[in-house]
Amino acid sequence: MHLLPLRSCLQLLALASASASLAVTNDFLSVLERADAAAVRNDESTALYVFLSALSPHPDAEYALRRIADLSPDAASRAQLTNTLNSCLALLDLPAQRIAISLLASLCRSLGDSAAAQSYFAALAPLTNWLIVGGFDNAERAGLTTRFPPEFRLGCRETYQGKQWPVRWRPALPLRHNFGVDLQLIRPTSWLTAYLRTGLLAPTTTCALLIIDFPGAFRLWLNGQPLAEETQYREPHNEMYFVPLTLREGTNLIVAKLCSSHNNVTFLTRLALPNGTPLFLHSLQPDDATIPLSCQTTSQWPRPLPSPGVRRWEAAFLANSNDQHTALMLARYYACLLYT
Repeated sequence: MHLLPLRSCLQLLALASASASLAVTNDFLSVLERADAAAVRNDESTALYVFLSALSPHPDAEYALRRIADLSPDAASRAQLTNTLNSCLALLDLPAQRIAISLLASLCRSLGDSAAAQSYFAALAPLTNWLIVGGFDNAERAGLTTRFPPEFRLGCRETYQGKQWPVRWRPALPLRHNFGVDLQLIRPTSWLTAYLRTGLLAPTTTCALLIIDFPGAFRLWLNGQPLAEETQYREPHNEMYFVPLTLREGTNLIVAKLCSSHNNVTFLTRLALPNGTPLFLHSLQPDDATIPLSCQTTSQWPRPLPSPGVRRWEAAFLANSNDQHTALMLARYYACLLYT
């Protein structure tokens, strides 16, 4: 992901507010401006009301939903918000629908409706059949570039020397309520590296997206080949990273290397078609005789993509970096997602 640094984000904000001509004429963006202003004043009830009015087919409904997720409404407001989101789901484009469904799942769980929450989470095609092994060291955040034994010997019956004791592959269960892998399954509790492996059975060659929520650094391999690398540690958000992949017909092995500052984190992966439609494929643990048993490395790791809204406004900013309207919207997304 090629993100501008925080300094550039602040420069965007300065550019966007540098002139009196910045009054936003577009009605939709005026709504976002009013909602953001209310949130800055800690007037969350007004911010929630105005952000909800922005839920529409407009592609920046994604931004409104991400900002709603940052608010802390009371129980009565959460119940009303649940009804409102349900009623407007059909209006939203696919990226916004996905975030709305994640938000609905969290709202239902907070209101005590675990069955509805699980149904919403499951609707986004999470990957759940993982083996996990670890932990290995991550002192000084060096774990990502250190090649630990699983990268050379991936067999599911292998035993390795972990940071504290010998470790073996085992099912990554129980999963968190959102079907994410809970890194509290392994030790140490801080500065750790873990590996995960799963398989996907594709009926034919399939272009897809792996959508990832994880606040630490990671590397991914598909069938032993480098797929994606993220080096930054961030605050968790819905649908943080988008990794394009091409699944071959038959069994595909996905390996993830996760590096975190602590083990109270979740690794959540969802499978989708390139347009964001959830993609449900059979997940299995492939026989070791059918898969590469080592992970290759490269000096040029592919980077995961940011959210659709960030991609859209980054492209617009690169095309015309002097457009104040574009600078403001890109800065909004960066601030919302805490990109540095």
